[in-house]
Amino acid sequence: MRIVLFIALRQLWDRKLLNGIAVGGVVLGVVVLLGIKGIMNGFQQKFYNSILKISPHVTMFDKELRPAPSILSRFTGDFVAAKVSHETPSDRQLRIKRPDEIVHAIEQVPGVVAASGSLVGAAVLALGSKEYSVELRGIDPPRQRRVTPIAQYVIKGSYDALSSSADGILLGSGVADRVGAKLDDVLICGTPRGERLTLKVVGIFEAAVPPVDNTRVYVTLRNAQTLLGRPDTVGRVETRLVDSDQAVEFARRFEKMFGYDAES
Repeated sequence: MRIVLFIALRQLWDRKLLNGIAVGGVVLGVVVLLGIKGIMNGFQQKFYNSILKISPHVTMFDKELRPAPSILSRFTGDFVAAKVSHETPSDRQLRIKRPDEIVHAIEQVPGVVAASGSLVGAAVLALGSKEYSVELRGIDPPRQRRVTPIAQYVIKGSYDALSSSADGILLGSGVADRVGAKLDDVLICGTPRGERLTLKVVGIFEAAVPPVDNTRVYVTLRNAQTLLGRPDTVGRVETRLVDSDQAVEFARRFEKMFGYDAES
């Protein structure tokens, strides 16, 4: 063993330059690889955190996975028809049935922090001669606070004022800039159905996520139902988990439990 070690050291010493270049190249390659991997992990973590800043971990929509049977399947006994063409779609509005019971059931599942129902639709804000299309979200402010951390991104006004005010509205910073709205301003909010409400700006939030800040506004669930013409309707149930990495698994679990489409 001593002879082998002696020969190895002698060979290394006699070729110092060549061996130094080889070792240096390997070290440099490893350092570059670790650096690139660290940068990629950093970008991935930043993107992941940005997505979860103001989004729930699991969202359950009003799309039923087990839809109502067709017309033909409702008849039994005698032959009725071989085929029905151009069946008129049902005018029944999509909704999540018994949303309060579903929210309560979800919150009892181990690994769930909180759940809340909401309603989403399109609207137009008007202040003077300025109009701007926005994504209107109707929420239950106390419950939603536990699901998505909107309150911590409010830069002007108060998140709590949304629940204490019957006509309050919370604007994204980009929406406020485009409309020219400031705290305590009064806006007209209208929808394609022709419904209109006069709302007071009680807060402005900035999550540093442009698609959210530039398009999203929050009102109470009742006001959203009035504006969208969907009384007593909940269109989605949002859930926050203890471990967001299990969102895909929980989404599948909720689909089996309640029969509605769920996405992580």
